[in-house]
Amino acid sequence: MGLMQLRPGTQHGKTLWIVLILIWAGLIYVGYSWQLHKRFGIADPAASRPSMAQNQGSTDQCDSRAPASAKSIAIDAGAMRRKGPDSAWIEVENQHHFPVMALLTNPEGDLEYQAIYLLAQDKGRLAVPPGEYGLTVLVGTNWCNLATGFTDGEILQYAETISAGERAVSIMKLLATGDSEKDMMFSFSAGGFDRTANTGGSLELSRMHDGHFHVAASVNGYPITFLIDTGATIVAIPYSIARQMGLDKRCMPARFITAAGAVQGCKAIVDQFSFAGFHLRQLEVSFNPGGESALLGMNVLSQLRIQQTAQTMLISAN
Repeated sequence: MGLMQLRPGTQHGKTLWIVLILIWAGLIYVGYSWQLHKRFGIADPAASRPSMAQNQGSTDQCDSRAPASAKSIAIDAGAMRRKGPDSAWIEVENQHHFPVMALLTNPEGDLEYQAIYLLAQDKGRLAVPPGEYGLTVLVGTNWCNLATGFTDGEILQYAETISAGERAVSIMKLLATGDSEKDMMFSFSAGGFDRTANTGGSLELSRMHDGHFHVAASVNGYPITFLIDTGATIVAIPYSIARQMGLDKRCMPARFITAAGAVQGCKAIVDQFSFAGFHLRQLEVSFNPGGESALLGMNVLSQLRIQQTAQTMLISAN
């Protein structure tokens, strides 16, 4: 009888000791983790950076309507506090077929600073402190919210960094290369022309015997003499040179209206375009089979000041 009473008591004592040991081990672990956190700054795994969903609302419910087009949206206002008289501007042009939400981030792409929603063929500017930035683009049709983006879209990343210089306007163009959301090409111009490269500050041209103004330029190292044409929307380069540069293998089909009628051609991006000390990166150009015209169009001329008399043309920085 005594033996039968001893066994339950012994079992109960063992269980109590196990519970006490587990509690004691847990307290030691918590204390040790806290000391590591205080001494070495080891973050609590559960305490991650607040997401856009936490800042802007739940991902479970979509907004009743999309944000206003071309209006900037502050995500991390603290990162933008250095804006002032020497601010920079990043202009985003949506030349895609779909609406986009462009997110300006740190170069690593893991911190969002500002966003701008753009309908197709719309553009807007972001005022930022001078520096380097990354860009993520959400593109689609059915907008939900900042945390989710488009319910039917794509997330595209610009592979390089965006440079924003003091008092300069950098331009990012989002171009369509096909009919789907993911068919997008980036064209970035850092601060437009590098005005400091033109030590003279201006270029004076004389009218040639054909009645036009011409200027010598360089496209990716290829010397080309361009006719200045304010009626041309974008720069046109000879098709033979476009083939030598390999642009015909990585271009976007396009249709152009010329003096001879409508023609089928291509648009592409050249890395470097220079003339008279002005330099432009990532410039959109056009060309078409059989076309050997070299025209300096308004995507370059609109960024400059043009003054013309009967026989001379003066080109200078704005």
